[in-house]
Amino acid sequence: MLPSFPKIIELGCGEGALLEVLMEPASSFPTESPPGQDLGAQNERETTMDIHLEHYVGLDVDPPSIAQAAEVGRPLTEAEIQKMNPWSRPSTRWLSMDVELWEGGLQFLNSDVAKGAREGWFGRKQWDAIVSAEVVEHLPEDVLDCFLPVTLGVYRPEFLFLTTPNYNFNQLFSHPDRPNRASGYPDPTGATDRVFRHHDHKREWTEVEWLSWCHDGAEAWCYEVEVGGIGQAEEKDPWSRTAAAGKASLTAAFRRRPGGIATNVLEKCSRALSDAYNRSTNQTQHKLILRHRYLAHEWAGQPRSSKMILGALRDVMQDGGELGFKEGTTTIDEVWLRGDVASACGGMIQALFDAVSHYHGQGKEATSSSEWILNREIEAGTHIWRERFWSWSIVWRAFIKAEPGNNEEAAAEPTAEDWNPSQDDFDNGADPEEWQPDPEIADGGWSDGDVGGWAGASWGGTEDCVTTDWDMNDWDTTPWGTVDPAWV
Repeated sequence: MLPSFPKIIELGCGEGALLEVLMEPASSFPTESPPGQDLGAQNERETTMDIHLEHYVGLDVDPPSIAQAAEVGRPLTEAEIQKMNPWSRPSTRWLSMDVELWEGGLQFLNSDVAKGAREGWFGRKQWDAIVSAEVVEHLPEDVLDCFLPVTLGVYRPEFLFLTTPNYNFNQLFSHPDRPNRASGYPDPTGATDRVFRHHDHKREWTEVEWLSWCHDGAEAWCYEVEVGGIGQAEEKDPWSRTAAAGKASLTAAFRRRPGGIATNVLEKCSRALSDAYNRSTNQTQHKLILRHRYLAHEWAGQPRSSKMILGALRDVMQDGGELGFKEGTTTIDEVWLRGDVASACGGMIQALFDAVSHYHGQGKEATSSSEWILNREIEAGTHIWRERFWSWSIVWRAFIKAEPGNNEEAAAEPTAEDWNPSQDDFDNGADPEEWQPDPEIADGGWSDGDVGGWAGASWGGTEDCVTTDWDMNDWDTTPWGTVDPAWV
């Protein structure tokens, strides 16, 4: 099963490239099971590609980069939205999402995040995942020494995902007789005679070195780790070095071991927290750059009556000439985000299925009311329902004209003019006009209040735009104050 990550920290968020992707709302409200329990409640969770993110925290040490990320994360004004093409305007959000961006280094902590993270020491999780892509190679040695103690020892997320350049891959950038190409960057630490890809890299690991570093860290902090790689050369190497070079970047997926934390590891976590606080005393307090809550639609997760849902569906299908529908037939994908269909369903695709058809059995055609037919085409053995289900077809039978020679039953099928629904035709007879929103639906927003800084880190923006060295004299140096003894 693929895990879901409602709460994510990105260490080294840079200019907000990942944030921009994560901010795209999911196409529907999160659901636990697909239409029809016979398809298996697990299948949707295993195959859905939607990201139902509730809380994102991004951290970077480079002020220009975090400022650019704030532009990505900030809410658009109504005037900006109105100037956009209708098809490029923000999609409806079915789950509220909190966005925080902080400026600071990962070796420094603040009390709010540390207190919440400490719950992870006892089996509860504050953060689902920490992500840090192409960051660890930029860290000075003393900061790298803090990386795993802080991420795995203090915050203890369910998952930690890392990527870093693969030094083995660099051989593809040069002639085999001239491995130390002039276009590279010699190891600035002098620890090796290697030539790196970027001037700010403090190290580039080989596959063997990366495997050792990751396994040692996982063992030290009660995690399991899977090491791999991503990215490959598009052109064939004239000297047949592609296989030996491996992937362009190395990856590591740390997963917290189930069960309680060992006593000796708990003691290490406590020491890691104490050390981090000591480093933070009279040092740079993390600076909050952006905090915003993107609110979900007021009907999210609360579908209206079947009468209202089918009314919205008819309204969309009656525009079939413009949208390309033929003879009252369409697909879920074609109607979902048009008109008021998704809103009437509260973002729950299951509600549209329920309104159109009462699903039974494994056959290709669902049992339907006299007005609607719901068909599906699914290959034998597949259970990627989430992908397939967008192409399920909806047939509005009131639009289908009887063909000459049809039997009596077909000829007697109702037309759009004949159809006059009664309350018994629907599973929910409530008049939509009588509906009043639950006052608890409206989220009053997120109070800015007192904000405890978050410890974060990363090293510069894009690879081409590293503008920060480690002179902290120009930083905001608000003191941390005294550490609560209860925490250490």
